[in-house]
Amino acid sequence: MNGELFARYLTNVNIMMKRQKRKILLLMDNAPSHIIPKKLSNIKIHFLPPTTTSHLQPLDAGIIQAFKGQYRRMQLQRLVQCIDENKTGKDLQLPLSDGIRFVKHAWDIVSATTIKNCWIHTGVVPRDPHTDLHQAPANETTALRDLVGDVTGQLSIDEQLRMDVDEFVNIDNEAETFANINDEQILESVEQIHNETTDDQEEESDAEPEPIPSAVSARDAMNTVIRFVERNQHSVDSDINILTAFQTRLNEIILSGAQQKNILNFFKKD
Repeated sequence: MNGELFARYLTNVNIMMKRQKRKILLLMDNAPSHIIPKKLSNIKIHFLPPTTTSHLQPLDAGIIQAFKGQYRRMQLQRLVQCIDENKTGKDLQLPLSDGIRFVKHAWDIVSATTIKNCWIHTGVVPRDPHTDLHQAPANETTALRDLVGDVTGQLSIDEQLRMDVDEFVNIDNEAETFANINDEQILESVEQIHNETTDDQEEESDAEPEPIPSAVSARDAMNTVIRFVERNQHSVDSDINILTAFQTRLNEIILSGAQQKNILNFFKKD
């Protein structure tokens, strides 16, 4: 994140709020990239006092942690799948498309209750004395802990080098998320990315593109998944309902993509 991108983002949010006839308050820390445009008609900015972010910012009170926990879980699930399929080298790398999909799904899983509790925890929003603040479900933490243990065991990682769940989830806490860079540094970064991309493209130029699955194979795969879940002792009724609904949607997608024909299609022009 840099100041230019952030200012552009705020301008777009302000336009959106103006269209919706809403006015909002944004709480921000004092990150160098938080440069505020001069004219924001529908957004009021309030900066948190220095060194209080970890105490007053709802994102740091557990929202980010909940999101990252879900994302790391999906990362590990994919890694376990790769290990089971005996994949090595570049095949273990997470494709960008999968990463984007994981980010969206991880955020969708973070519940409104979790977000509300984090706001209450900071004291920004008053707490209802009749409402309990619930922590993350124990089964989620246990499932992630089991995954971490499974992966480190399968990869034969030395005991002294293994991480616990909290260390794994927060492994990138020290990563720099913003910077003030000059034009020369920007050009150097772009050239480096371009060169790396070109090298990767040259290596993969001889590889044949992955064929698009046919409608028949898509339906067969869906039926296989449903049969697997139906016979799995850990599945519940809602799992079957979700898959059945998606199977219906898959058939709709296939039918809508099929070429529609009428009687004139059966006559050829001389």
